[in-house]
Amino acid sequence: MTLNQDITIIRNCTTSTQLFDVVETFSYQVSELEDRLKRAEYAYDWDAIESALEQLAVKRYVYKFAYDAASDMEEDEWQYQNELEINDAMMGDRV
Repeated sequence: MTLNQDITIIRNCTTSTQLFDVVETFSYQVSELEDRLKRAEYAYDWDAIESALEQLAVKRYVYKFAYDAASDMEEDEWQYQNELEINDAMMGDRV
């Protein structure tokens, strides 16, 4: 997947739960790339090392971007839900 595709997936998420699912997927991808990098290092395959490093840098960036977005969205969702509960409680007092 390319960076643009990853960012599009992140931006299409509408809930923090969806975003955290995407973050988990990216986490697995980062682990796989780290393993690939280790294998390339053991093999002294400089082309594979360079490729793995480039992909790993991009995937780590995307992972952090998605995680931060999910955390922010989760906080916003919690705050919105809290405001709804307060509003409902205040409206209940008026009845």
